[in-house]
Amino acid sequence: PGVDAMVKVDSLVGGATITTIDDNAGGAGYIEGFQPEIKDGPAKGESYAVFTIDYKISGTSVSHKMNTFGLTALDIDGTGSLNEFDQIDLGPGAKATYNASPTNISLTQVGPGAYRGINADGKTINGIDTVSRANMFTVTNANVSSFTLKMGTVKTNNSQTSRQFGIYMKGLVYQRLVPFRL
Repeated sequence: PGVDAMVKVDSLVGGATITTIDDNAGGAGYIEGFQPEIKDGPAKGESYAVFTIDYKISGTSVSHKMNTFGLTALDIDGTGSLNEFDQIDLGPGAKATYNASPTNISLTQVGPGAYRGINADGKTINGIDTVSRANMFTVTNANVSSFTLKMGTVKTNNSQTSRQFGIYMKGLVYQRLVPFRL
């Protein structure tokens, strides 16, 4: 309450297009989440959308810092020829956690406070599955007023498909917690 999330599309890479900016229809996922539907590009390789989300005091252009902040990438799945990925950048000092076992993603740190989770098992989970902790990761930091997301696919064929992504604006608890360390 009292805070607006302003979503900006920074870029579309590799021929990606956004078919729905925030699909909360039909009860899939979390209503508090950000759930864009992204169509991948026509060629093999990576295609993705880059978003910046800024928190503002409602009805103003004044930035609002979240004292403690967790962001969870949900339902990172794939197929035999396509792997979804989510990349979250919460800035220096951010930490990532994920489920140790089982895990269906590969998590890497790609910069200070930036983490990328990519599907590793090539299996699709229907809808936005908020229960399969093996297909998600959480990034946390303090005093966050803005962050960047990359959401897209890596594929080995030329077919195109639309995929729904899910980012939950809270951290989740994992049964077999593994803090990500370099």
